[in-house]
Amino acid sequence: MLARLRLPDVQTVTIRLSQIADRVALDAPMGEWGAFRLALLVARNSMEAAELVLSEVEALLAPAVDVTWIGPLPPYSFVQSGSARRRKAG
Repeated sequence: MLARLRLPDVQTVTIRLSQIADRVALDAPMGEWGAFRLALLVARNSMEAAELVLSEVEALLAPAVDVTWIGPLPPYSFVQSGSARRRKAG
């Protein structure tokens, strides 16, 4: 049931953030009441625009969803493992 309720929010947020991010990675929510977790790959010169869009998303989802973001972090969410790279290349 919660997964069905999360879907519209995930789609809305992903579309909005795709406008400023080079890539968006969706991960499973943390805990039973988590809505969603996203990792964004954003160019350094787009950080200010990303923060603006994140603030807009936060206002859009309030008060039902509490938006928290951290970063910048290394882009480890977007790195393929060595075995995945070998399978694609081979």
